[in-house]
Amino acid sequence: KLSRAKEDGKKVVYTFVPGNLTELLGALDLLPVLPEINALQSGMRGKSGKYIAEAEKAGHSEDVCTYVKCDLGMLKSGNIGPTGQKLPPPDVLLLSYTGCFTFLKWFEILKQEYDCPVVMLHVPYQPDGEITDEMRKYVVDQLEREVIPALEKIAGKKLDLEELSRRLALSAKAEEDLV
Repeated sequence: KLSRAKEDGKKVVYTFVPGNLTELLGALDLLPVLPEINALQSGMRGKSGKYIAEAEKAGHSEDVCTYVKCDLGMLKSGNIGPTGQKLPPPDVLLLSYTGCFTFLKWFEILKQEYDCPVVMLHVPYQPDGEITDEMRKYVVDQLEREVIPALEKIAGKKLDLEELSRRLALSAKAEEDLV
């Protein structure tokens, strides 16, 4: 789907695994690209060393996370994904910030590379593992006021809440089956 996204008129969202909004993206018919998964798959296929070297040659420090350097090296090498097919550029960068500063810096670099909007969902840190009503309201407010309207604009359509509910139920079932 990603290799044909632009020809098929599909919109592409670069996002990360922690705190991702896959069900929301799917309900809006947006295709996700997960850069850290591309880095993992590149490593499994023996391609990451070349990409990391390419990123370091472009000026990224040796002490920067290898996930980042693998992704950036892949980008600088034609953005050919782990399957051997070119990944499309993003229509939006969606950062669900869940506490790793690396992701913020990674997105700053991606924003320099791609001319597209950036949307951020900040998920509060839970030091004692408890989710408070205030935390929940904070996240819901961001989703309703910022994230969903921005994604609807990219998708060119309104969010279908029934489709979102269907996808969330499938995810809950998959998680239950896994457990």
